[in-house]
Amino acid sequence: MCVLAHAQQLELADSLLGPAAAFLTEGVQVTTSSFGSEVLTARLPEQVELAVQSCGPSAKARARDAGARQAAHLTPISQNDRIDGKQLKAATLVNGALVQVPGYVKDGDVLVIKPATGEFVRRRL
Repeated sequence: MCVLAHAQQLELADSLLGPAAAFLTEGVQVTTSSFGSEVLTARLPEQVELAVQSCGPSAKARARDAGARQAAHLTPISQNDRIDGKQLKAATLVNGALVQVPGYVKDGDVLVIKPATGEFVRRRL
């Protein structure tokens, strides 16, 4: 990946950012530390904003649909489908990253995400 540093571009290995590399987009400032010309560490901001490209159905909608189709071959809703008691669904962001979001999130919403964990923080209003 290429990033801008002191008005120049640097080549960074994705491994320097770890899983947070999935949330790197054009224009995001990356903080680096280096020794000589070698970049030792890189990290993204604590939070980034990304738009939702598409959302899957919520756990509630999946359960409703499962009942309508006799729930014969569907995976039951688990605790992994919840955060703070709210049902979650999968959302694909414009950069291709996949995150779990509350059921009220819809296509086109701009979300605040913690890149270090991939955790949904809030929807930008």
